[in-house]
Amino acid sequence: MVNFKSLAYGFMMLPYVKRDAIILKLSLGREEDEGLKHIQILDKIIQRAEDQKCIDKLWEEIKCQK
Repeated sequence: MVNFKSLAYGFMMLPYVKRDAIILKLSLGREEDEGLKHIQILDKIIQRAEDQKCIDKLWEEIKCQK
């Protein structure tokens, strides 16, 4: 099971380029996110990962990028 606090913290500690690559790889970005900072859409990204049943994959991607 994913610890959401650790997931959020780990995601935000990654460089922007790596966060963006994860969002693209897992198809978690949306057009409405354009121009917003990752911290502003973090809740949406996590919710989308849950909805798409790829929250574990998101966590694995974050851990691999550290």
